[in-house]
Amino acid sequence: MTSFSHDESFTYLHYPEASFSDIVLHKHAYTNNHLLNTLGMKYAWQWFGDSELSLRLPNLAALALWLVYAIRILRPLWPPLAIGGLLLLCANPYLIELFTLARGYGLSFGFFLMAQYHLARAITGPGMKHLGLFHIASVLAALSNFTLLTAYVAGLCLYYVAPLFMGLGEGGRRSRRAYVQGFAMLVAAFLVLRKPVLQVMENNAFDFGGKGGLFADTVGTWARSFLPGIGVGTGLMLAMQVLISAVVLIPAFVLVRHAILRNTAFLRKHSALLVLGTTLIATCIGAELQHLLLGVDRMAGRFAMFLEPSLVLLLPLQLSLLRGSPGKWFALCVLASCAAWCALRFPDHFGPDHSVEWAYDLRTIERAVTKVAPCVSAIHGCWSPP
Repeated sequence: MTSFSHDESFTYLHYPEASFSDIVLHKHAYTNNHLLNTLGMKYAWQWFGDSELSLRLPNLAALALWLVYAIRILRPLWPPLAIGGLLLLCANPYLIELFTLARGYGLSFGFFLMAQYHLARAITGPGMKHLGLFHIASVLAALSNFTLLTAYVAGLCLYYVAPLFMGLGEGGRRSRRAYVQGFAMLVAAFLVLRKPVLQVMENNAFDFGGKGGLFADTVGTWARSFLPGIGVGTGLMLAMQVLISAVVLIPAFVLVRHAILRNTAFLRKHSALLVLGTTLIATCIGAELQHLLLGVDRMAGRFAMFLEPSLVLLLPLQLSLLRGSPGKWFALCVLASCAAWCALRFPDHFGPDHSVEWAYDLRTIERAVTKVAPCVSAIHGCWSPP
């Protein structure tokens, strides 16, 4: 079992003993206090004890949720592409590491992917069930990590803009009842998030760690996560940034083309590609605007990783657009090569001896025992019972 990091320890020592209302209202506003994770630690501690495993159970449950929704997004694809996409998604040491810690990141990843799936379903039909689940998942993701507020806003904008080019309802409009119900859900979400967000704004800056540019911080984080254990020089970083930009922008151009042509059948069929790609781009643009207008740090490191599953899923989703046998086999070769690379690197860079963000906290229990044991032995040797 990996030793608790100092961030996990700080949360455990300061916040779980607070009342439910104090936690939910973010009375102790501090960037270390991820609300949903604190609640999870509180009840895991009460029900299962204070072991490292029990305190990390909420994030391990989020890993299961994340896998369920990743599979649901990939399931419509050609099975070899779906399997390759899932392997590529799960063979990222940095990403999977964040599910194994008692922090808010794994929880936000799981609920964010849940929100993306239900948004894709919501924009293709008039039913309200998927919209309600989108709102619930987005609020829970934001309470896990306030970085995801921008993604929530991006998803909401897409939901109301999508009917204009997807031909939903008469004249591309939703029914009045749908707008009323959607507005009620938005008000409920606002009431839940208002106080915690105000507390953060009054007591802390939204410190997401990025002091450089979008490509240096956010895209650079994704690039390095695909190359564990490899020193990323300027040339390699530039090549990775170009590849990542292509994975994001190519489906965007395809979707815009079909939107201009009013090919609603294509857009509805590939709603997951539309939602994942649009939300990723809109979230990055929103974060850049926040930086320029409000001075908020850019997303970097663990604060940028919640978008990486969307980036990875875009690859098999857009490769599935290739038609005919040559196209299918080319797509499979590309995806299999990427998945094989990540799978081969994964075992050597994941586990209790490896960490990206908390490398200095590794094996703290063993180090403590190693230092204390000689002192205990010396004291025992000098003391003799009467």
